[in-house]
Amino acid sequence: MSITPQFTFRFALILVLALATGCTTLRSAHQGLHAMPGDEPLYTEITGAGEHTIVFLPGLLGSTSYWKAAKLDTLGTEARLVYLDELGFGRSPWPSVDYTLDDHLGAIRRTLVAQGATHRVTIVAHSFGTILAAYYAERYPDEVEALYLFGTPAYSDEAEATRHVGEMSGLAGLLVRSRPLARIVCAVHNGLMPLSSRLAPYMRTDLPPEVARDGALHFWPSLVGSVYNVILTKPIETPLRLLGAKVTFVHGKPDTVTDIERVRSLATKIQARLIVTDDVHASYWKDARSVLDSARSDKAGRTDQRVP
Repeated sequence: MSITPQFTFRFALILVLALATGCTTLRSAHQGLHAMPGDEPLYTEITGAGEHTIVFLPGLLGSTSYWKAAKLDTLGTEARLVYLDELGFGRSPWPSVDYTLDDHLGAIRRTLVAQGATHRVTIVAHSFGTILAAYYAERYPDEVEALYLFGTPAYSDEAEATRHVGEMSGLAGLLVRSRPLARIVCAVHNGLMPLSSRLAPYMRTDLPPEVARDGALHFWPSLVGSVYNVILTKPIETPLRLLGAKVTFVHGKPDTVTDIERVRSLATKIQARLIVTDDVHASYWKDARSVLDSARSDKAGRTDQRVP
């Protein structure tokens, strides 16, 4: 197909319009539906009841739909289940902040306090969410009883994190390789919403449709801040040193976000449990229920256990 001047003009016009609206287009639409101030609680979905609370944190570009796809409601017969959208993602507020670790932890804290979840708390987290979970548990050790960390990004320094961040999200990987190009992709993506949301399930066939659609619910500041101010610069080992016995790692042998031997070494170092699965980084939702049932039964002890 030859590229005509008319095609070039139309493409350029679409690109200019997308860049002009940028990631703020989706943010403006979001603003009409959700509170924007930075001191508002996060979006939550809550099921079950009990004195014990299990909090679910998704990964980068994730939402409540990731963990809800795992069909974990049976856990609600003995505990209250609190699913969160993290700050700047999904249906939570998208304030104009730097999306630092303190911004994220402050938002989680406000939300859990508002829900009365300040004792007997277990946190189940995936990917980026594992970093937030670990630092939150370090900050409130008397409240958090246990951590289940799925697909943990365990890096020793920023250089190592930069090499692997693309395994969490293609857009995050593009961001650290070429920030200007990632900005254009983000602007076009959000400028053409809701088309991107409708196409997402066809582009991410490895995810349930609702999970793929929710992956479009973010904007430039939340992506950039979360990558640069948290993932690349806040090593998860720092808080985990004080939490060892509370921690269960769940990590897939094919998960390239972190090599399984690195996770095993960290688990041994802090005396945590490691459960090995066959998951890739995005697929933990599939067997999360059986993994959590096995882990919480304490049959695994503190040694490795393999879950098919």
